[in-house]
Amino acid sequence: MIRKMRKEDLPKAARLDALCFKDSWTLEDFEKDFNENPFFNGTVVEEDGKVLGYATFWTTFENAQLVRIGVDPDHRHQGLGGHLLNECQEMAKEAGCELFSLDVRAGNAAARTLYEHNGLHQLHVSKGYYPDGEDAIVMAKGL
Repeated sequence: MIRKMRKEDLPKAARLDALCFKDSWTLEDFEKDFNENPFFNGTVVEEDGKVLGYATFWTTFENAQLVRIGVDPDHRHQGLGGHLLNECQEMAKEAGCELFSLDVRAGNAAARTLYEHNGLHQLHVSKGYYPDGEDAIVMAKGL
């Protein structure tokens, strides 16, 4: 079941983020975004009370930007990432957004494939975007 992220989901999202990314967000990062950012939106996929994936994005005027998305490594390749991404896009569209964008590590082929299969296209490359110097691919889709 996909539903809107709640405050009690934040520790679960932070744990999953640590499993998914070397430059993961802390619980404090998630809490600050959830509690203090008026542009914050989040969703989770839950099964039998367990959060299997999460996604957060920001909506500012007519733009939405994916911030974090992750799926439990034991539950990948089941379409959960695509469902989360689609839910974020639907929520953004309902909020009046016209563009959905994101940054992805150039070396993250699995994520890039997911995004391309969901209609996002590469706009440009941000050289040295990440703290370790890796480039970011900026992708977007009209809503």
